[in-house]
Amino acid sequence: MMKFVFLKRILFVAIFAVVCTGSIAYAVQDDGKSVTKETVLQSGYSQEMDNGIIIYKDSGGGTVIHFPYVPKIKLNGQEIKFTKEPFTLIDGITLVPAREFFEKLGATVNWHNDSQTITVEKGSTTVELTIGSKVAKINKKIAELPVNVRLVDNCTYIPLRFISEAFGYKVDYKDGVITVDAAQGN
Repeated sequence: MMKFVFLKRILFVAIFAVVCTGSIAYAVQDDGKSVTKETVLQSGYSQEMDNGIIIYKDSGGGTVIHFPYVPKIKLNGQEIKFTKEPFTLIDGITLVPAREFFEKLGATVNWHNDSQTITVEKGSTTVELTIGSKVAKINKKIAELPVNVRLVDNCTYIPLRFISEAFGYKVDYKDGVITVDAAQGN
């Protein structure tokens, strides 16, 4: 109990420092050596805190750090390993790196830089997503995503459940593991 109170105080001080000064110092261990850096809140991300993502730009070179929960995800019984980590927002929505996830589903992914749009095709289903938008097109029909498609550290993130279900997969959460399974006939 004492350890929890101590950690709460440290967290309060850290949040207070960020809110009041816009920056915070932190220390991490790198191969047993303590590394201390100062972070600066990246402009344009103040609203992101409401969605459970806190993004800082490292004053030493531009590293992006996010602190939400990193979920374990299984696709058809096999744990998925991502090169860019998925994350879960405070409101329980899990976001995954778009290209990696779609390719693991066996879909074809096309990026349209001019419109900041992703087009994904698998079987008879086509999904179109745009960075910064909650609107998706599934076989040319408009659907609303629970959160915006977002770009974090040059990677497009999409809501896992919505996208999986758009392609006919069943999504379940149990004991800290998200399972994505092919539905009957898929």
